[in-house]
Amino acid sequence: MRRVPVLPIVLAACLVSSIALAASNRVNATFESLSASGIQGSADLNSVASGTLIHESLRGLVPGVEYVSFIYQQDKTCASGVPTTQVMTFTANPAGIATFNTKVDLELSQIGSISVQRVSDNALLACASVTE
Repeated sequence: MRRVPVLPIVLAACLVSSIALAASNRVNATFESLSASGIQGSADLNSVASGTLIHESLRGLVPGVEYVSFIYQQDKTCASGVPTTQVMTFTANPAGIATFNTKVDLELSQIGSISVQRVSDNALLACASVTE
């Protein structure tokens, strides 16, 4: 009788399940321009043991203007609800681009959407829905 090697099958199963688990811990959200602001970009979110790492890459900003990015926990739409966590305050470079990395103390599953707002008047200019 021939013995079937079990170890390679177990290792393959572990590899497949770890890849599936890792994929669910990362989300890419695309910013949609609001109020004809022209802002575009993305937010890459990566779940870690003590929160979520966020990398935002934005373009179409007004050079030299100060912006702030907020998390909305309640909803996938930035316009509804109240922002709960500030992600970052940043200033657009001379080309109208901003890129930054930060960590927030919220689990990925707690983040509904991310906004881009102008600091001077708090105008909501772009929103990215975070869908796991």
